[in-house]
Amino acid sequence: MVDLPAWHSPDPAAWEAVRDRLPPSPADRWPGVTEYLLDLGVLLQRRLFGWLGDVLPSWAASEELWLTVVYVLAGVVLGLLAWVVYRFLTVRSARPVSREIESEIRAHEEPERPSTPGAWARRFGRRLEESAWTEALAA
Repeated sequence: MVDLPAWHSPDPAAWEAVRDRLPPSPADRWPGVTEYLLDLGVLLQRRLFGWLGDVLPSWAASEELWLTVVYVLAGVVLGLLAWVVYRFLTVRSARPVSREIESEIRAHEEPERPSTPGAWARRFGRRLEESAWTEALAA
């Protein structure tokens, strides 16, 4: 074994000046929600596979079998989702445009103008009795 000489700084004040200019080291981070959920998922996976290993025969408790089942189910779900989106887009584009909305839109009709002030007052009073405020103001 070789004895190495102890290392000493030729200028300790320069090293301290450089160390003072360095950014502070980040504080240790507390675990967040994602780390907690990851740990919980790993724990549940271990317990599930441990339980499956005790309950099922060895061929049914293999991790490869269950991962294959999960991947097949995920593929089926994605296929169904793609089919629903395709059907939604094709049915929507094939649907004829409804003309009912256009029939409901009418040109603004001018209300009849009363010929005398008395006719205007009667018309205004009738509309107020009917609680038709908009029509009363239009009268």
